[in-house]
Amino acid sequence: MKNLVTFIDGMMRSTCPKIKNPVKVIHERKKFLELVELERDRAHRSNQQFSLIVMRVNENKTTAIHELAHKILERVRRIDQVGWYANAHLGVLLPNTTNTGAQTIAKAIYDSQDSSRSVIALQTLSYPDK
Repeated sequence: MKNLVTFIDGMMRSTCPKIKNPVKVIHERKKFLELVELERDRAHRSNQQFSLIVMRVNENKTTAIHELAHKILERVRRIDQVGWYANAHLGVLLPNTTNTGAQTIAKAIYDSQDSSRSVIALQTLSYPDK
């Protein structure tokens, strides 16, 4: 069993190298909303909870948004998804995460910003509400 885990870990490292441009792993709006819908279905079927962080970003700060994307990707798990939720709104989909957990991650992301403050506002949502 240990050999299998080592093999899978090695395979993942070789096929998923460090991301140099994190903006490339942010899903387009349509794809991200599909992922949210799939997660809602999965959560409903398995009676699990998931959360969503929605951040309104300052569109005039392209470099700051790029840095924010990098900071988000440093703080989320491999199973989490990041994408455009709506115009000027980035979303972070957090499977198997309570609203309290999402608030902790949202605060860490917000606090990690430099003085440019690319996040104007944020909120956390959970399904189902518990």
